[in-house]
This record gives sequence, C-alpha cells and structure tokens, in this order.
Amino acid sequence: MPWSTPTAAALLVLSVAASAQTAPVAQDDAYTTTQGDNLSVDDPGVLENDEDADGDTLTAVLVDDAGTVGNLFLYSDGSLEYETNGFVGVETFSYVANDGTSNSNVATITFTVTGGTSLTTYTNETLFVAALADLGYTPHFEGFEDDGVWGAVRTPSTAPSVTSQGLTWESPIGSSGVTTGSGPVHNGGYGFFALPHGDYGAGPQCNTPGVCTDRWRISSDTPLTAFGGWVRSLGNGGKVSVILDGDEANPIEPHPGHIYTWVYIGVVVPDGFSTIEFREVEGVALDAFYIFGDSFTFARQTDSAWTDQGAALAGVTGDPLLVGSGPLIDGSNNAADLSNAAPSAIAGLFLGLSSTPIPFKGGTLKPFPFFDPVILNTSVSGTISSSFVMPAGVPTGTELWVQWAIQDAAAIKGVALSNAILGLTP
Repeated sequence: MPWSTPTAAALLVLSVAASAQTAPVAQDDAYTTTQGDNLSVDDPGVLENDEDADGDTLTAVLVDDAGTVGNLFLYSDGSLEYETNGFVGVETFSYVANDGTSNSNVATITFTVTGGTSLTTYTNETLFVAALADLGYTPHFEGFEDDGVWGAVRTPSTAPSVTSQGLTWESPIGSSGVTTGSGPVHNGGYGFFALPHGDYGAGPQCNTPGVCTDRWRISSDTPLTAFGGWVRSLGNGGKVSVILDGDEANPIEPHPGHIYTWVYIGVVVPDGFSTIEFREVEGVALDAFYIFGDSFTFARQTDSAWTDQGAALAGVTGDPLLVGSGPLIDGSNNAADLSNAAPSAIAGLFLGLSSTPIPFKGGTLKPFPFFDPVILNTSVSGTISSSFVMPAGVPTGTELWVQWAIQDAAAIKGVALSNAILGLTP
C-alpha cells in the first residue's frame, strides 16, 4: 500500500505517536510507624508524587520485598498496608509505576519502625493532664497529704514501702526506706523522698556516676497508662532519668540537663506499664545529689469511659477484639477499634443505646435495639479503625453499645462476633 494513501498516513501518525509515548517517573516514598502499630495509607499512596508526562493513569507494581521482616501489601491504586511483625529499624521495598505501556524507574519505599511502645513525654503539667482527658482516662492525684496513709512516714520515720490508691512507693535500694517531709515541697505540706538518699557508702563502686545514686520506684497493681509529677534535686543539680518496667537500657530523660529547681516529668504510654522509677544518674560518693517528688498525677488503662462487655464469638483467628477509647465528652475524639478478625471480610457495626441481648448466628448480640448496621470491610490484617467526634448535648449517663459481626467461614454459622463494648457518657 502506497504511503501516500490516507490509510497509510493514518498508520504513520499512529506509529509516530506510539513511539513518542514516555515512561512515567516514580519518586521514592518514606513512612514511619511504631513497633506493633500496623500502617495503612490510602490511595493515591505511593503514586501521589509520581508523574506521567502523557497523563496516563498509573498503577503501582511491587518489584522486590526480599529479605524484609515486615509484610507490605501494595495495591494497584498506590494504597498500602504494612505490618511490622515486631520489627524495629529501617527496611525498604521496591516498586514501579506503570502507565499501561511502560514501567517507570524503580523507586524505593522506606519504612522506619521505632521501637517499644508509643510513648510520649511531657514537661508541662497542664498539657499532661489535657492529654489524659483526650485519651479518655480518669486522672488520680497523689500529694502525700493523707495522714491515714502517709502519717506513719513523716520524717524522720520511714517504711520499706507505702501503698496508696493501688500504687506501692518504695526505694529499690534495700538500705533505704521511703518518707515524706515538709522540706522540699511543691504544693501542700509534704513531699516524698527516699531515706537515706541512695547508697553512697556501699563501696568504691560509688565513685562511678549513677551506681549508688538516689532513686525511688512506684509499682501499680493494674497497668498504668500515664504517670507524671514534680521532681527536684538538691546539691549542685543532679540529673534524673525515668525507667519504665525495669528497662535500664532505654532510660527516658525529659529534662536532659541538670535540675536546680522543680521540673515536671510526665509519660503517657497507651500500651501500658507496671513500674516507673525516678533515678538520679550523676551523683558519686564525694558529690551526692538528692531527689524529691511531689504532686503526682496518674491514670490506669482501666480508667476509660468504655468497658468490655464480653460475648465474642470466635472465627478463623480466635475471638475478634473490639477496644473503645475516648472520654465521650462534648467534642472529644473517640474510637472503637477492631482487631483479630478475619482478613478482607465484610463486617457490620451494630450500635445501640441499650442492651437487651438477642441470639445471633450462634452467639449473642448485645446492642439491641440497634440502628441500621454500618457495613465495612476488614483490612488484610483483620482490623477496622472507627473514630468519631462526640456531638454536643448528649445527656449524662447515655449508654452506647457497640459490637461487630464479621463474615467468617470458620465461625459456627459463618459469622464471628467481636466482644461488645459499653460507653457511658460522664
């Protein structure tokens, strides 16, 4: 066929246009999460910063996940889910953007996973107490003023330990007891300290900073989620570290410098902890520093507006777990988070204002009567996060009953149930 014909010319134009098609350009992406906290990124996800000069729709294609510990689920629309699997550190995955014809350059997705729990430190009492309210926890106060509890340990009297409001106060040093006195006081008539201050006479090792220094420890009979208070040092200004659950390898230092006056030290750990120790870390036998504490505020994991009401019905991975959080006060952030459910399954959220339990798919549904169920899909890791802002004007004492039903072939009648939770407005 001669090139001069219209058909041949059209083919030539199409051929030239096809040859002018340019490959997309992919950019690297980076995300950060905490050990144990799986990460979800909505579309366009990794494709958000990628470009295609021809304006073609891009899809994401995973190239390499060899040698990684965490699991990456990368979807064609660029969204992703990343499971840490207990990993701490930095790991990378490779992907390309495809425009339907060509692949882009290979781009890297970097995940930085920080260790331990999602811990937040505070040096401001007002902000610390506000954080407890935002999380829905009830603050408890200890000021050492109750003579019925603390009267027997007014200086110079001491005791090996004192238990107050479910907390046990003691010195980890066997030769020291705990006491309260009217000397270094931040508020009220009494402050707290150990006596003797440290163990500076124990031997030559006490010439090494931090070995024989002053310290005291608080243990809880139920997991704590927050602890904060005022601390000061006497002497030339000591340095104070906070140690949670005996983890001396990872001390917390909200005030890394020397302390010459009262400072506030607070920690919030939603995952919980059982012990907290305040330790001076620079004193030596010939230059000892003493520390004192007062006006402490703490909260327990059980101090939420939400309570577990049971009634879970097992599925493929066992009992789906529903956890409520938030204070249920006007304008507050609240959540009902589902985990350990069947992955990528259809689920229905049942919400009611009272509970007259009814049989349901071989189990018990506690929110009844209920509003029209909200239908969602669980993630590939079997989770759903549901958050809401509490509207104004809800009367005190209003009950909110919540429970999930999840399609699950391993359940008795093809449906697993989470535990029910009850939220009670204050």
